[in-house]
Amino acid sequence: MRFRRGMVLGPTLAALLLAAGTPAFAEQGRVVPPVDLGQLDGVPTTAAAINDLGAVVGYSTPPGPFAGNGILWSHGQRTRLPASGNIPTEINFAGQIAGNTSWIDSTGFVLKNGKLLPLGFTVTDQNAVGDVVGSRYVNGGSPHAQLWHAGQTIDLGTLGGSFSTATAVNLRGQVIGQASTADGVIHGAEWNRSGNATGHWSALPTLGGADANPTAINASGDIVGYSATPSGAYHAALWRAGRVIDLGTLGMAGSEAVAINDAGQIAAFAYPAGVNATTHAFRWWHGHATPLGSLGGSSDPVAINAVGTIAGESRTPDGTPYAVRWAGSSPTRLGLLVGGARCAARAINDLGRVVGQCAASDGTAHATLWN
Repeated sequence: MRFRRGMVLGPTLAALLLAAGTPAFAEQGRVVPPVDLGQLDGVPTTAAAINDLGAVVGYSTPPGPFAGNGILWSHGQRTRLPASGNIPTEINFAGQIAGNTSWIDSTGFVLKNGKLLPLGFTVTDQNAVGDVVGSRYVNGGSPHAQLWHAGQTIDLGTLGGSFSTATAVNLRGQVIGQASTADGVIHGAEWNRSGNATGHWSALPTLGGADANPTAINASGDIVGYSATPSGAYHAALWRAGRVIDLGTLGMAGSEAVAINDAGQIAAFAYPAGVNATTHAFRWWHGHATPLGSLGGSSDPVAINAVGTIAGESRTPDGTPYAVRWAGSSPTRLGLLVGGARCAARAINDLGRVVGQCAASDGTAHATLWN
């Protein structure tokens, strides 16, 4: 569904929080202490997703060719998930977990009601009602987008060519990704069942350039990503009601949108020309782009929740990266583990809790939660 990654609040609570403008906690100027979720059998771990009940999924990352293990943290307990090599990346409000294996074929799986279900394709997203999307190779090597719905896998086909991929799925089962036409041209595209029982792809319009790349979709069907302009530059884009809207670049060379919530708030970043250019995070809403502060260096959003709080990374002037949370326009630093040097945020839920990983004093990764 890709806000990324918190699930939808009930309409009454979401409306109350949005009316307040930002979450109830005042954060500016403070450092949020980390909660060390620990390692598994002494092996480094990463937290990948969190739902609104506070359940966290992640995985261990042993060195060398050894397979990692999926992990669930819930109600103060750590549980090893069944089958070595399964790496969870998604968890919804109902507790359904989806992810991929760490083996060479990287096939996906769903863990539902304690039962492990192999999917036969690589998973990229899961929505709140349990639909899962991804891609698998068919016809001797071309990827096709796949949708797992009501226990059945559906090949979503293409725009007449040989290629398609699925990036995200919303509550209504609309899928975004890319698909090729018969002449081999790859388009940013949306798949849905509207007017067709078997579903169909529709190419997304561009900002006048050659291609478009959708990255996220909300429950209303608003899509964000980035598109080429006539000059060849890429600009963050919003696709709404069949038309494309340029979200601007903060006066810089280019921009990309990475996430959108159901209120239409968008997390994006802009960048100047040049190699290793400093990125600048911004929030776009109702036609207005608000620059988000940094810790003195670059800033990159990774996820937005239902009330517009954004999780991501910001660097200090010397290049040191920190996990951060933007409830307004100023970043709040998410604290390090004792003796550690760096952290990364991966996901945020609708209550503002962030998960990711931090380096411990010995340099190894520990799955981490910030409340």
